[in-house]
Parts: sequence; structure tokens; C-alpha cells
Amino acid sequence: MDDNYNKWCLDCRVNQASHCIVLFGIFVCLDCADKHVELFGRSQTWPKKVLAEQWDDYQLMHIAKGCGGNKPLYMLFQEFALENCTIRDKYTSKVF
Repeated sequence: MDDNYNKWCLDCRVNQASHCIVLFGIFVCLDCADKHVELFGRSQTWPKKVLAEQWDDYQLMHIAKGCGGNKPLYMLFQEFALENCTIRDKYTSKVF
């Protein structure tokens, strides 16, 4: 992952980010956003298309004050050797 952490999907690190998982304040691709919804539910993750949906003040505040984008969470995953784990393993680990 290059210096532009939010440009690329945090989970697969291959596809460009097109969605936000508001719960974690991260940016992911469509495929990974669908996996988050499948695992944790739409009402838990609050997936949003970055450019095609309306954002309310609460959602923007959650992104700004929550994780704050991909870099902090990616660094946390690296610290606990989770960056190459499955989405389920990353987000259900004891780190959270």
C-alpha cells in the first residue's frame, strides 16, 4: 500500500476504494464492502458509496473522529499481524 492509504481498499489492498464502512471509518472496494455487510449486517456497518450517496453530518463526524481513514487501522493490523487475515478474522479479533 502506498502513501495514499484511502485510495486503495484497506481489506484487499488491490482494488481502488469506492465505499466507506462508516462503523470503522475506512475505505474499501465494492467487493469488500459486500463482505462486511454479509458478515456484520448493513445496519451495523453503514456501508456508503463514497461519491454516489448523500452523507449526513453524523456520518461525516464519525469518519473524521473515528478511525480517521485507512492508515490508522492498517497500522494497527500490522502491529498485531492481521493485515493479511480475512475480513472476518481482522474485525472479530480481540484488537477490537
